[in-house]
Amino acid sequence: MTATTLRELSRRAPARTPAARTAFVRPARVPGWDASRWGYDVVLECFWAELARPGGEVVRIGPEHLLTTVPALALAVADRARLDWTAAYLALTA
Repeated sequence: MTATTLRELSRRAPARTPAARTAFVRPARVPGWDASRWGYDVVLECFWAELARPGGEVVRIGPEHLLTTVPALALAVADRARLDWTAAYLALTA
């Protein structure tokens, strides 16, 4: 393709905009933990998680960590819950 052809194609292509994200909260099925949940913070544009042990202890992986991908959140959950990261990823997504 020539530079002119590329310019013509780019003029005809619709403008790309980032996909809008919305806030959500979902249950996390973390082995050995109860009533855990995770979600997305629209204002800070990052993921967070709250892990609750059966005894009532709550571990929070908050938005201050600015985890912008689900795999990054899974790694943080794996570290805090002492799990393999794939088990943590499945706990969030399964």
